[in-house]
Amino acid sequence: MTPSEMDALRHVAQRVVWFKTPADATADERGFLTHVLSRGTLSDIQTTRRVVGDERIRQALEAAPSGVFSPRQWLYWNRFYGILPVPPMPERRFQKERAGSSACP
Repeated sequence: MTPSEMDALRHVAQRVVWFKTPADATADERGFLTHVLSRGTLSDIQTTRRVVGDERIRQALEAAPSGVFSPRQWLYWNRFYGILPVPPMPERRFQKERAGSSACP
């Protein structure tokens, strides 16, 4: 990746993943790419697709974390990338309480 491409992605990251520094956001590729799909503008998505490529974006979508996509976005992007049938949306999973551990009051 060229320095200008990295700068372009950091510019996208600054707008789309506002809760992290651009360097931290782009370091977490899966999180960055899924946030671009769910919160990016058309320009953000086009820039990211040009720099990163559709295969890496598709891989990130297949391993998407929970809580990033709305149901409509999830359906759209899975169909866009040909992931059919569309899998269930990622869900948060909580660990079951360990046997013998005390519960919080």
